[in-house]
Amino acid sequence: MPDPATELRIADLQKSPADQINSLRLISDGNTLSLASMTASPDGMHDVSTRSLETDSEGVPRSLGKLSSPFGLPFWDVGTVSKGLATVWTMPGSAISSLGYQVQGHQEITLTGRYPSGVFQNPRFVRGHSSLAVTACAMQSAGEALVLFQDGLETGNARYRILPAAGQGRVLDGLLVRNGNGYLLLAKYAAPFPGVSQRTDLRGESSAGGVLRCLWLDADFHAVDSASSPFGDSAVFEFDADANDEHIYLIATTPQGFMVAATTIEGKAWHWIFSPEAQRSGETLFSPAVSAQSTSANAVFLSKNEAGSRDIMRARISIRGR
Repeated sequence: MPDPATELRIADLQKSPADQINSLRLISDGNTLSLASMTASPDGMHDVSTRSLETDSEGVPRSLGKLSSPFGLPFWDVGTVSKGLATVWTMPGSAISSLGYQVQGHQEITLTGRYPSGVFQNPRFVRGHSSLAVTACAMQSAGEALVLFQDGLETGNARYRILPAAGQGRVLDGLLVRNGNGYLLLAKYAAPFPGVSQRTDLRGESSAGGVLRCLWLDADFHAVDSASSPFGDSAVFEFDADANDEHIYLIATTPQGFMVAATTIEGKAWHWIFSPEAQRSGETLFSPAVSAQSTSANAVFLSKNEAGSRDIMRARISIRGR
């Protein structure tokens, strides 16, 4: 078990106005940290912009591009690839939901062109991965499954492989984090017990509460251990994770606020340590994003108070007591 003196420290809570921003991501190139955000547009071309977080003023926003999604606001992610910044997003329709993909300065393509009638949700770039790789939740004949697009992303003809399940139940969302020669698969499953509600996120889309589970995979994406739950049976809505050389940092929004966890090595085994739920009276948190630095991690959330005002909340997460 981890040293009981080891704990997570959450500090430097800061707030700034969010205007009409409805979702966030963090981008790091190893030296600078930037915030990516999306705002809705009535013409179905939704703006994504970036700004530096290295200055007190948070920098001047710069356009990253527009995400085409005329029939609903997209779930999206951004990552650094060999040609620059790339964006992946949902393109929902009446009975299908394809995925869009675009490298900054290049033409938009349909990532899932090989599967024209497919239904794909919640695309994510693999964290800590230098090559092109995207996960998504795909509708299969037997139900939802987490899948990985690893080759041919820029051709519109990418194939996917099905990732191992992290337990029983309906999978709602997932994220893959590169760690050494393997991966950590994080997956949110529909809660197996009553009383966990749904809520509407700032994109106006329904977000169901669920239980977060994790599964260690080898370099060939085979499970090497049984699944576990970093937060136990606690209900979470949205989550994000990132890794440095020593730790994986995990954040999640909850019905009352947010929770944070991180991996530590004790002997030859990985263990999770986590903070108690941080309750935010009078406000609801959405769209968590985290970026791991050399000795700590930066996290951001969107908060909405009872009067409807939106803010960006920023925090720094570190591990102490080692």
